[in-house]
Amino acid sequence: MSDTTENGDSRVRSSNYPYFNLKRSVEYLHTLYEREALHQIPVDIAIEHLEMSPDSSIGKRAISSLTIFGLVEQERRGETRFVRISQLGRDIILSGLKAEGQKNPGLLKQAALKPKIVSHIVNKYCENGRLPSDKVLRLQLLDDTDVIVSKVAVDKVISVVKETLDYAEIGKDSIEETPTEEYAPPGEEVSLNKNGQEQESPPAKDAKDDERPPGFVSNTQVFRLRSGGEVILTIPHSVTDKEMELIKRWVDLMLEAIALPE
Repeated sequence: MSDTTENGDSRVRSSNYPYFNLKRSVEYLHTLYEREALHQIPVDIAIEHLEMSPDSSIGKRAISSLTIFGLVEQERRGETRFVRISQLGRDIILSGLKAEGQKNPGLLKQAALKPKIVSHIVNKYCENGRLPSDKVLRLQLLDDTDVIVSKVAVDKVISVVKETLDYAEIGKDSIEETPTEEYAPPGEEVSLNKNGQEQESPPAKDAKDDERPPGFVSNTQVFRLRSGGEVILTIPHSVTDKEMELIKRWVDLMLEAIALPE
């Protein structure tokens, strides 16, 4: 939430942050559902269901956290305040029942970003799915002209926000790690073992060491010229002894023809 003062100050105030993180608030939500289902009940009774004193500040903070996350709605009639599970709260409960207690990240993300202090911090300070360290974020919030966070409350704000984001799995999609491309000189290949550590690639085999089926010979042959030079013949596939012998005869005939006087 944000408060607007007489001077038009609409900055986000730390006094309106949820005192309990989203995980604890969802636990409180389930407790209220188990005790009263979807009925509207007085706030004092709701606090008692959470095993807290209606006159305690901690009980009031619990209901306030549920409200700020959008899990419950409050209504005042006369001197009595009532609370009822909201539509978002119902959806979270029902999704948990259908999925046998498993979390629904989509619904939890909606709840997590309901508090303006949370959405502000995520939008302004979250980069690549991560927030800065607590010490750095503390300095940033105290110097932030868009929020009013006291030195007394700032550490609690940071703790609640980070725990909430972690529970709602916000940022995990954007920080999903991609394989790091290791530099390798041309002609070399970097391979990683199952632990992600670099391992040596097996040495490349020389062409002459290539295994060939029995009966096949090297596909490179050298022929001597009568003038003292040589001709190197390379065939792009393996050949049998018989095939190579025929090729040799043909080359010898060609060389003799070249050597004949005109």
